[in-house]
Amino acid sequence: MVRLGATLRGLKSSKSSESMSVSEAENSGQLHLELPAEQDSLVVLAEAVEVLAESRSWPAEARFHVDLVLEELAQNIVSYGYPDGRPGQFEVDIQQQGNQLLIAIEDDGIAFDPFSLATPDLDLSLEERSIGGLGVHFTRTLMNTYGYQRVDGHNRVELTKSLTAQAAD
Repeated sequence: MVRLGATLRGLKSSKSSESMSVSEAENSGQLHLELPAEQDSLVVLAEAVEVLAESRSWPAEARFHVDLVLEELAQNIVSYGYPDGRPGQFEVDIQQQGNQLLIAIEDDGIAFDPFSLATPDLDLSLEERSIGGLGVHFTRTLMNTYGYQRVDGHNRVELTKSLTAQAAD
């Protein structure tokens, strides 16, 4: 049994007195994080995902995909979710049901549907391409399903990821 709380217990945000809470139901493949919308939280998120992935023996490719997508989405929350400067918070929930991951990331920042962005033109050179949009592109291509909703003043992104190898097209 892996206890994420024991692994990450006592970590504090460098800019806030808020604790970062981590919990995992015993042998259930669940993770719940409540983190301040600060850069340091990205490290805590990555470490928690890594511990959960190892404890549940996720395939390396799925582990990489989940870590990359969550890092991109969380970075957008930290960088753009609170332009008024107020402190913010985001939550991440991961549930493993068989060979399927159900992932939700929620924040109380400004309303923003990341999937409303146009798909970046990957045929353009780096110099010609506008900045941004690759994180959403990764989400669209690396997750099996994705969706956004605004509920009670919160942005909520829901994702699914299969832990079974996908056949090549």
